[in-house]
Amino acid sequence: MKNTFILLTITLFTFSFSSCSDDESTPEPTVDIRDQIIGTYTYDQYIEFYDGSTGSHQGTVKVEKGTTNNKIIFFEDGNIVIKGTKLKDLSNAVAFDIEDMSETDDEGYLYEYKGIDGFESNDGVKYHGGFEKETNKVHLYYETYIDGEYAAGVYFEMSKI
Repeated sequence: MKNTFILLTITLFTFSFSSCSDDESTPEPTVDIRDQIIGTYTYDQYIEFYDGSTGSHQGTVKVEKGTTNNKIIFFEDGNIVIKGTKLKDLSNAVAFDIEDMSETDDEGYLYEYKGIDGFESNDGVKYHGGFEKETNKVHLYYETYIDGEYAAGVYFEMSKI
């Protein structure tokens, strides 16, 4: 009789904690933080060359989602300019790093592009780039090397149109 009581108690205890379909919550849809950044931008590019001279350039780029969920790609005239990776959603910005890139021109010179920490967000950490949510602006920072030698520091300020 005592064993029957214990078995009945365990059975009732187990069923009292089982979930019902009414208790199940619907998972929140996942937000793709890249949706905030994609679009067309006008930009001002500022360059400081190895010898201290400066230059600037204006243009338009298009930002699209990359093939993975943590990558964005900046295009100008259909050509890849920069790839942003390791996106991080912050309260005031979406910060990211710039993927190292290289290319060889027709004369055989090797150009390398490496992100540098220049975008500081409210988390106190510096990143290679970031999208400011309030202003709809993107900032990018990188260095250019030619055949392994430092050639220039580059800063972009982009405004979404």
